[in-house]
Amino acid sequence: MLVSASSMDLRRRPRGRPAIAVLAAGLVLAPVGGRGADARDPARLIVLTDVGGDPDDEQSLVRLLVHANELEIEGLLATSRLEHGHDVRPERIHRLIDAYEAVRPNLSRHAPGYPTADALRARVKAGRGDPTAVGPGLDSAASHWILEVAGRDDPRPLWVAVWGGSRELLQALATAKTRGEREAGRLVSRLRVYLVGDQDGHRSALLRDFPDLHVVACGIGNHGRAKLPEVSAYRGQYQTGDPATVGRAWVDANVREGHGPLGALYPRDGGGVLGMKEGDTPSFLGLLGNGLSLPEEPEWGGWGGRFRQVRERLFVDAQDFRDGVWNERHTVSRWRPAFQAELAARMDWCVAGRREDANHPPVAMVDGEAGTAPVRRRARPGDRVSFDAARSTDPDGDALDFRWWVYHEASGNLAEALTLDGADTPRATLHVPAGTLLRAIHVVLEVTDRGRPGLTRYRRVVVVVESPARRQADRTRSRLLDGPPGGAGLRRGHASMLFRSGATSRPVPVAFRTSSRVVSGAISRRSSPSGTTSITARSVTTRWTHRRPVRGSVQCSRILGAPSRAVCSMATTTRFAPETRSIAPPIPFTILPGTIQFARLPSRSTWSAPRIVRSTWPPRTIAKESALEK
Repeated sequence: MLVSASSMDLRRRPRGRPAIAVLAAGLVLAPVGGRGADARDPARLIVLTDVGGDPDDEQSLVRLLVHANELEIEGLLATSRLEHGHDVRPERIHRLIDAYEAVRPNLSRHAPGYPTADALRARVKAGRGDPTAVGPGLDSAASHWILEVAGRDDPRPLWVAVWGGSRELLQALATAKTRGEREAGRLVSRLRVYLVGDQDGHRSALLRDFPDLHVVACGIGNHGRAKLPEVSAYRGQYQTGDPATVGRAWVDANVREGHGPLGALYPRDGGGVLGMKEGDTPSFLGLLGNGLSLPEEPEWGGWGGRFRQVRERLFVDAQDFRDGVWNERHTVSRWRPAFQAELAARMDWCVAGRREDANHPPVAMVDGEAGTAPVRRRARPGDRVSFDAARSTDPDGDALDFRWWVYHEASGNLAEALTLDGADTPRATLHVPAGTLLRAIHVVLEVTDRGRPGLTRYRRVVVVVESPARRQADRTRSRLLDGPPGGAGLRRGHASMLFRSGATSRPVPVAFRTSSRVVSGAISRRSSPSGTTSITARSVTTRWTHRRPVRGSVQCSRILGAPSRAVCSMATTTRFAPETRSIAPPIPFTILPGTIQFARLPSRSTWSAPRIVRSTWPPRTIAKESALEK
C-alpha cells in the first residue's frame, strides 16, 4: 500500500490493474473517480452568461461541461451581450452542448453522473437583449426559468452565477415581489448569488431592494466610478500566481489540440488575454466537492476565492498573502496549479475510451472519516492535535504525496506563529499556541497523486479552540454591550442616541458609530465612537464630537443619558481631492507600510491627485492596471 511521501514508489502501476487499498479491517475497493458515494449532494447551479461577447465565457462553459457530473446544472441562460451588442446568443451554448454530446460517452467511462445533452438543451433559455429595463411586462424566458427552478421542492439552495449582467435575476425577483412579500421572501431565502463584477449596473438595486439575499460580490471594486481591477478576486483565474498553465502553449497542448470536438471549441484567447482567461470560472469552482471549500462559508476560501463579510448576507473580496504581497486575486490564483491539472485530466477523459488511459483523482481521508465534509476537532491553548491521512487512496494505484498546512487567512490569524509537525507525511501534528485568542484554526490537507497530470483532493480540518482567555474577553464585551442585570447598557441594535438637525430628528442605530462597511460609491468607511471618517473616490469626510455648539449645521446628541456627555455637538468636515488632467495611462502604485495612495480617479481621462490615508494593513504591491474591462 502506498501511503507516505517517504515510501512512495516512483514506478507507475500498469493501468489495466484495479486499485485495491489494504486496510486493517480487510480489503476495500477504492472509489472510481467523480464524486463517489460518500460525497455531498451536488450543488444546484444556474448560469447567466453574456456568451457571444468576451470569448472567455465560452472558455468557462467548456470547463463547466467537463465538470457537469460534479454539479446539477439547472439553467444555462443567455443574457445581453452588453457592450458587445444588445442581443442574446443562446445558439453559442447549443453549439457547445452538441460537442459535449459527442464526448459524453468517454466522460462517463471515467466518472458517473454526466447529464445527457438533451437534458442540458432543455435548460438553455434566452434573456432580453436590453440590459437596462426591469419591471412589469419585461419578463423573459430566462427570468421565468429562475422563478420556476427556485420554486421547486428541493431543500438544497440554488446558486446563481452571474457572468454578465444581472438583469434577468433582478427581473425574476421583482416579479416575485409583485406576488407578495411572502413569495419574494421564499425565493430570496433559496438563492445564493455569485456576482462577477457589476457589468450592467443592477448590483446596487439587488442589494438595496433585497437586503436578505445571499450575495458573494466578487470584484466589488471593479465597476462604477472606482475602477480597481487589481483587487478583483476573479482575476486570479488568470492573473498573479504561477503563469505556466495560462498561456496559449498550455491551452493548445492540454485543451484545444487532440482532445475532441469540445476542446476544439475552447477559444484560444480570452478578451485581451493570450490564452486562458475564464474570468467567470471561479463562480462555480467553489461549488465542486473536492473537500476544500464549503459553499455556505465564503470566508473559508477555496478554488472560487475567499471573501469577507460586510453585512449579514453580503460577502466581498478578501485578501490572501502570497509572494510577499496582499491581494484579492491570490485567493484564486494560489489554487491554479490544481484546478488547471483537473481541467487537463478531464480533457483527456474526452478522448480516452479506457479508464487506464487517463488519470483520476485520489480519495483523501482524515482519521478514518470519508467524504468531503470538513473534519471538526476541539482543542485548548497549548494542546497538540494529531491528524492521520494514511487511509487515503488512489483509484489508479498511483503513489500519493501529502501536504498539511495552516490556512492563516481563513483562520483570522495574521500574527500568531502556528506550526505543524510532519507536514509532508500522512500524519501531522498541530501545536495550538498557549494563550491564543483564535476561535478556529483551519488546517488543509492536500493529497496529490503521481499520475499525469497529478490530481489533488483535499480535506479541511477546522480546529475549534476553546480558550478561557477568549471567553473572558467575550464576557467583558457582553457586559459592555448589555450592562449588569437590571441595569442600562449599550444594547445591540439601537441605543438611546438621538441626533437633531434643524427641525428633524431620528433615532440612529449603534452600527452608525461602530461599524466598518462598504458604502456605495466609496472605497471604504471606518467608524468608531470617537469619530467617523468616510473615504470615497473623491472626498474624505471627518466627523467628531464637540462639547459646545459650533457654527454651521449642528447635530446635537444625547448619548446613553450620561450626565457628563448630556449634550454635545457634532461637526463635519469634507475635503475634496482636486482633479488633474493626464493623457498618460494609470501608473503602477504601491501601498507602503501605513499608507495608501490612490492616483486613478474619477474617470479614465481624469485622475485625482494622490491622497494619503492611514491604513493598518501590511504592505502590498499592486501591479500596473490591465487595460481589460471585465
